[in-house]
Amino acid sequence: MTVSLHEGQSAGRHAAIPAGSLFRRVYTPRACDALAYSMSTYAMPLVVLATTGSASLTGLAFALEWIPRVAAFGFAGTLVDRSGAAIVCFIASLARALLVAGAAAVLVVLPPGTAETVTVMALAAVTGALTQFSFIANEAVGAIVSRRTDGQPHKVQSVLIGIDQTATLIGPALAGVLLLTGPTRMLACFSLLSFLSAGLALQTPSTPLRAARRGEPATSAGLREGWQTLRLLPSLRRLVAGLACSNLTLGLLQSASPILVEDRFGHSAAAAGALWSIAAAA
Repeated sequence: MTVSLHEGQSAGRHAAIPAGSLFRRVYTPRACDALAYSMSTYAMPLVVLATTGSASLTGLAFALEWIPRVAAFGFAGTLVDRSGAAIVCFIASLARALLVAGAAAVLVVLPPGTAETVTVMALAAVTGALTQFSFIANEAVGAIVSRRTDGQPHKVQSVLIGIDQTATLIGPALAGVLLLTGPTRMLACFSLLSFLSAGLALQTPSTPLRAARRGEPATSAGLREGWQTLRLLPSLRRLVAGLACSNLTLGLLQSASPILVEDRFGHSAAAAGALWSIAAAA
């Protein structure tokens, strides 16, 4: 998916992309954030299962992780339009790093019980929302860089997609292996990766800024326009309905797999992560 932004008011910093800087200023930050995104998606439910041992709470953790993500789409896009992708990605990654580090420290002192369960469930919800903000910001950077790069826009998009898919392959298995050392150490590694993502976000190219329409929030205007488009195009409605059903099916499989692997078949979290990575490869 690529976020399309109108070339409006320039953000000023890095208005043009210097030659030879794509790897340092685009690909490396994208790779780091994509790996953090993948680990957040697959590791947090495994952490919930490891700390609570509850299948129902693990399924609930998936819902708590994805509902804020979906809800954050419109607001994240509006924030990137108004403030720029670099600052949004930096703040989201830094906040995620601090929260995960704090949760790792809290889990060390908390005894098993309600407080520990509440901590990991809240962490799943918050990291899901923050990860969505950094994802949207990096998508915006990729879209702008592709248009600004003369002669190789398709090459840039291919590299970015390859980075995302590679992170989807590595992230689940890496999260599962780290979880074998304990939830606290896995969260500590996840926090370090988020700190690195925040630092790299500051060197990404700027994105154009766009002010909201006077007297109307941009998010609500975009939602109304999207709804009107769906009403006018029956084929698009069928496509959206099909995608909704397929995503629901994938969500059910994704949430059930760690429970089946660990509880039903008695394997470790590393096996659950490896299963996700193998599925991504397929």
